[in-house]
Amino acid sequence: MASLPRERNAHEPVEVWAGKSLEDLVRDLQRQDTTAFRRLVQRFTGLVCRQIRLSLGQDAPVEDLAQEVFWNVYQALPRFTGTHLAAWIAQIARHRCIDEIRARSRRVRTVDEEAGRAAPAVEAEESLGEVPDVLRGLSPIERQVMMLRIIDRMSYAEIATATGRSEGSLRNMVSLVLQRIRKEVTGHDM
Repeated sequence: MASLPRERNAHEPVEVWAGKSLEDLVRDLQRQDTTAFRRLVQRFTGLVCRQIRLSLGQDAPVEDLAQEVFWNVYQALPRFTGTHLAAWIAQIARHRCIDEIRARSRRVRTVDEEAGRAAPAVEAEESLGEVPDVLRGLSPIERQVMMLRIIDRMSYAEIATATGRSEGSLRNMVSLVLQRIRKEVTGHDM
């Protein structure tokens, strides 16, 4: 059953893409308009690649995984009924990263079991080349949330959709992270 379009709040910004509203773009995408899909890929490649790098590190096959994410997006477009396209795409990327982590874990276990030894721990910090120094000390989820909030300018509702966490916990996390960053940068609490 198709859901009815949600009424837009008068204070809610309307995202415009090449002269089209988000609703028009989604309609074009659901009709499998290749130009609209190309625009979508161009617009969200940065978001998807950042999410992959933050989740899997710089040594991850980012381009291959991004291509898989956009293939998953393309296949799922007929079922998209929301209004937060960026958050929905970020959620698909997050799920693909989780699948990749699980696959890596299985590969490491198989190789190590065959060799009869335990796998060495991989330091995630080694592969964070492009992440600003101030974010290196954060946990992966804190880095992801801060990047979505600050770099991608997502609302807490969009980040909640992308990460599967509640808006309240996200607000609390951002507040605590900002306090830690302020303390680190200034040398004292504010």
